[in-house]
Amino acid sequence: MEKKRALVVGVGYLGRQIYNLLCPICSKVIKTNYSNLSSSQKFDFFQDDIGEIVGFERLDIIFLSAKIEFHSDTEQLKEAMKRFIEKCWQKRVVYLSSDGIFDGTKGDYKESQEASPVTPYGRNLQLCEKLIQVHLKDYCIIRPSYL
Repeated sequence: MEKKRALVVGVGYLGRQIYNLLCPICSKVIKTNYSNLSSSQKFDFFQDDIGEIVGFERLDIIFLSAKIEFHSDTEQLKEAMKRFIEKCWQKRVVYLSSDGIFDGTKGDYKESQEASPVTPYGRNLQLCEKLIQVHLKDYCIIRPSYL
């Protein structure tokens, strides 16, 4: 079987772990970060075009682990997410969301439970998840707890 080619958008703690796990099993892994970290391509989710990442057209899977949901301008987040989705619609997208999409009153949430965000961060997570669910055909949403 041919090895996959992957992109990790955002190499904070979680993104670095994903990158490290992908390296041995993928033929190529590109990582991006908002700040210009060594060995990663600089990429601003709100300003840059994801399609201009070197080798983007040959990628199979994209992991979105950047902290975009903390952005205070919801309209700007929505527009940036739509641009991202438009470029990625033929690729597998794994979106690292959070259990912050729930209100935090119960815990041990199930995938099928209705989102109930109470913070701006949670509402932005919900916005991103809905855009992905509506506009992408091949996606996975992961909701880890706060780290």
